[in-house]
Amino acid sequence: YSKELDCKGKALPWWQVLSNGFAPGSSIRISAFIPHEADRFNIDFECESNSTVALHLNPRFKQGVVVRNSKENSVWGTEEREGRITLTPGDTYEIIINCQQDSFKIFINGEVFAHFEHRMKPQNISHICIRGDVELLRVVYESMQVIIPLAEMFWRQMGGHMVMVESCAAGVTWGLSADNTPYLYTGGWGGSFLGGLEKSSNGIHPMTDSYCCYVYENQRWNPLNGFSSRGLPTDRPMWSDSTGCQKRSKETTRLLSMHWQWLTDWTIDYLTPGGVDSEGWQYAVDFSTSYHARKNMTDYVRRRRWARKCKLSTSGPWIEIGNSKITDMSLQLSPGLDVVCVWAVAANGDALFRKGVTKNNPMGDNWDHVTCDQALSCISCGCGNQVWAVGRNGSTYWRFGITTSNPMGEIWETVDHPKGGVLKKVSVAKWAVWALDCDGNLFVRRDVSPVFPEGSYWQSVVHNSGDKCEGKVV
Repeated sequence: YSKELDCKGKALPWWQVLSNGFAPGSSIRISAFIPHEADRFNIDFECESNSTVALHLNPRFKQGVVVRNSKENSVWGTEEREGRITLTPGDTYEIIINCQQDSFKIFINGEVFAHFEHRMKPQNISHICIRGDVELLRVVYESMQVIIPLAEMFWRQMGGHMVMVESCAAGVTWGLSADNTPYLYTGGWGGSFLGGLEKSSNGIHPMTDSYCCYVYENQRWNPLNGFSSRGLPTDRPMWSDSTGCQKRSKETTRLLSMHWQWLTDWTIDYLTPGGVDSEGWQYAVDFSTSYHARKNMTDYVRRRRWARKCKLSTSGPWIEIGNSKITDMSLQLSPGLDVVCVWAVAANGDALFRKGVTKNNPMGDNWDHVTCDQALSCISCGCGNQVWAVGRNGSTYWRFGITTSNPMGEIWETVDHPKGGVLKKVSVAKWAVWALDCDGNLFVRRDVSPVFPEGSYWQSVVHNSGDKCEGKVV
């Protein structure tokens, strides 16, 4: 893929973002005129700022050399000056810089001029900057991936209904609906939302989704009447959401949109987390404390959850994967292989591993159960055979013994949780692990490395006062 960068007539220094970076396989083709009075110019491949330069190419005409160098944290490395300068002021030249696995290969007018071995990862290159005595005529940026600058990207609606979408470098994309059904993205575009205006129905399939709406009935005990809907002035609304912050009732609860339909009437939910008694009530000392199924002498409040299910019938570029219900999932392409590691959490809290997922078989073959002492709520896999999970009780685990030949690993190792925090989400990168606790505090695992993948301790990430994180860490 190639893209011509806007340079003609631009004043120097000329600075341009390389949208895909400059990983091996990338190249820059520069056509430029060198004025008669030129002294020198330089082409810099910068990593975020000019304090770190992966390649500094600097023709110096009066000295008759082309200097190659690098700079890290504002400190220049050792110069390389070998090679006869083939650039002459007053002419037009084409300079091509190819990024290879081990070095930059530099061409001048189609002939190889020099190699410059990588002193830092070329994947960290983010910009190109050209300064000095030169007039740019044309600059072409080539990459192994589609080149789309961030400013030109945009969102567009996809058919279907998902609460979660996961993708990976292999181009395999899975989605998860509100009723915990996993789906595979077919690569198409369209669906019911277009109202029959789509140009093609290739890859478009019908799908359904269901969702439970909940309201909570809250009561407080008093010596005269026992439990009743009469609370204290400071109490939460007697009909509310799960947090008690929002007033909500059965009568005021509406469908998610005009496309949804009610499936059931309001019923008492006897599966409320924490347990309930025979009438669906659960008890607590106060509304802000934890709830349990049996009333104790010190319990002065109670609540019960009412549920009503609704259903959506739609279509989109998704196809259902198997029959298992899952609550979380994570995809990661195995380095150097065509295999995609897919881990998930089943509706009952079991860990699942999807066998046989590849670019050519994105749906995979079947699920394998991976036993764990605790029911899980979240799972994440990253490069370097890293898989972490969070239990429903807040416990944290990482999977030991994962290899290419044994992608499911051997055992779950327990990891200490942050002091004073109960984790609910974890997200794994190559050698970084981030986590989110139930209060919205963000943590990073320190000292994670290839030889010590579990790290040593959690460090809190300081944020602005009052700011809290929500959802999944990315």
